[in-house]
Amino acid sequence: MAGTTEDPCGRETAENLARLSFPAGLGPAARARSAASHGSVEPSHQRLVEAVASGVAAPPIEFPGGTVARLVERVRFRNGTEAVHKVVYVEAEVHAEVLASLVGRALGARVPAVLQAGRREMYMELMTGRPAVEVLWSLAQARPFLESWDGLLLGVLDAAIDNRDRNAGNWIISDGGEIAGIDHAAVRTGEGRPGPVAGTTEPGEGAVRSPFAERWLARRGDGGDPEWIDNVVHPADLDLWIRAVHSLQPHFDQRGYPEWWRAITGRLRAIRTHAKGPQPWLATRTRLNSRSQGPAARPSRRSPSPRRAR
Repeated sequence: MAGTTEDPCGRETAENLARLSFPAGLGPAARARSAASHGSVEPSHQRLVEAVASGVAAPPIEFPGGTVARLVERVRFRNGTEAVHKVVYVEAEVHAEVLASLVGRALGARVPAVLQAGRREMYMELMTGRPAVEVLWSLAQARPFLESWDGLLLGVLDAAIDNRDRNAGNWIISDGGEIAGIDHAAVRTGEGRPGPVAGTTEPGEGAVRSPFAERWLARRGDGGDPEWIDNVVHPADLDLWIRAVHSLQPHFDQRGYPEWWRAITGRLRAIRTHAKGPQPWLATRTRLNSRSQGPAARPSRRSPSPRRAR
């Protein structure tokens, strides 16, 4: 493992890890989940920082990374925390994982906290469960998860960051039925196509591949460009999301991705123009990630085909 875990006492590891991962700090407006004080690290990130500082307790269990990453392994630390340690080939993938995680958590989506530990190295919060590809056999079986409140949040994340890789191996299902999105290294980090209204961005070709994003966008006709469609969220909720993601601008700027940040906020503004929900869900303090309290699903333009989910 890289030098960030070599100090057995961890005297400077935690401080350096937090500084490397979040040079701009994490204020309260940057997250929908946390009410921590300005500049502090939210609880999930703090647990990862403390875990790495405590040192590794047992030999890691390597996952097959194939050509996607140099190394992917499950690590148990001395303080009892488990995490995923990942070493990639390209530094940009670390930036994509960190920034996509910050956006997802600002939106309230269930995605892992991510800490950068080196130029091409990171630690990721372990999300318990099994990949959907190991649990589901058809898109029809996936439909209840896609239409859940957690699914709605993953969908707006995929639509905002233009995630082209939300296949059935990149979201997991827990024993209790909760879902979470993982692996955001392949998102499209470009500036996107400007929308017809100033400050908005058209949907990308990446997100149209996400089954979760179908509640936010669809192709125009057969094989046409993707377009935004009406959604079930209230404009007041989009305002909260836009403010939360807007406060993440320093993180994008310091990592060299200002165009991606503008594209993300532009997509959220475009989604707001199609927000037709009858009542606010987040603005009225409705509990996030509750399948029973989220807005009801609307019929999709696409019909699930009886094939194995991929």
